[in-house]
Amino acid sequence: MNVYNKNPNDPIIVQDRIELVDFIGKNLVTKDEITPLKEDVSTIKADMKSLKTDVFNIKEEVRVIVENSEQRIMQMTSDIFQAKDEILGEVRAMRQEQKMHAGLHGIITDESEHLKKRVTKIETHVGIDPARA
Repeated sequence: MNVYNKNPNDPIIVQDRIELVDFIGKNLVTKDEITPLKEDVSTIKADMKSLKTDVFNIKEEVRVIVENSEQRIMQMTSDIFQAKDEILGEVRAMRQEQKMHAGLHGIITDESEHLKKRVTKIETHVGIDPARA
């Protein structure tokens, strides 16, 4: 039976002590084994510090990229709105021109009818057949 699986209320016997000493002898780390571990820990700490610096640099690069992207998006949005305003202004001007053009057509048509009546009246007065002219 292993010492660690034994009921703590049972008395310790010689065999238990032998097993405990054997376990400690097999599982304890010596000073010679600790030194390389300390070097490994120091190396790991240095690597972690370097990684921390790398992560900081990457975060800064991402921040700059995002900031530049935001500025480009804002500029593109501004350009789009400016183009929209220009197009809208042109559409309004075209509508105004169409209204004016339609109004002029009305005036020209009215004047043309008025002139036709006058010419017909003159032709009739002079004795010319208005239908032939």
